[in-house]
Amino acid sequence: MEALKSKWRATVASIWIQRSIGGNYTFSIYSSTLKSTQNYDHSTLVTVSVFKDIGANAGVLAGLFYSSVTLSRPRIK
Repeated sequence: MEALKSKWRATVASIWIQRSIGGNYTFSIYSSTLKSTQNYDHSTLVTVSVFKDIGANAGVLAGLFYSSVTLSRPRIK
């Protein structure tokens, strides 16, 4: 049981690290290309960034919800 707790702690820590550093860093790398190839102005690019962040958070929440539902269900043998 302790191993499961430490795996969850490592997962949560990596999610927070990626969320706070990784997403912002990588978006700044490809945002100029996105802006030029899609003919976006700055306000459109900001909107894309906001929805990127919302999608990332919704994906994490959906994954956590799925894990909690499947872990609490009895398994069929």
